[in-house]
This record gives sequence, structure tokens and C-alpha cells, in this order.
Amino acid sequence: MYYEPQTSSGWPRLYIYLAGVITGIVLGWVFQGIIGTLIRLGMIVLVIAAALYIYNWWSKSKRPGPPDIPEADWRDLNRRHRS
Repeated sequence: MYYEPQTSSGWPRLYIYLAGVITGIVLGWVFQGIIGTLIRLGMIVLVIAAALYIYNWWSKSKRPGPPDIPEADWRDLNRRHRS
């Protein structure tokens, strides 16, 4: 069985392409505020997270060590080593 190839012009494809482009432009125009707001909120969250991380690191570096660990003298260490 032999089928003849159908010859069609590119008009239907052009219409589909143009419909997609127009739909994309309209949707982009409608949602531009939402996407811009999400990007701004993301940048604010990153800045706040970085500031909290830096503050946490800075506050830990200023604290003295734990007070329950006694300081050892060389004599004490030498006596323990001999026993």
C-alpha cells in the first residue's frame, strides 16, 4: 500500500509558533510581579541567613572556654607521666 506524501505549507506551524510566543509574552507580563517578588524575597533571606551565621560565629569566638576544665601545670603533668 502506497501513500502519497501530503504537501502542506508551513502556515499551520507558523500559527502554532506565533500562538506560543504570544501566550508566553502575555503570561510573562502577567506573572512578572510574582517572579520579581520571589527573587527579592530570596535575596533578603540569603542576606539575613548570612548575617545570622556571622553573628553566631562571632558570638562563639568571643566566649571563653568551658570553666570546668582545670588548667594544668607542667609539674602536674610530669607527676602524672611518671606514675
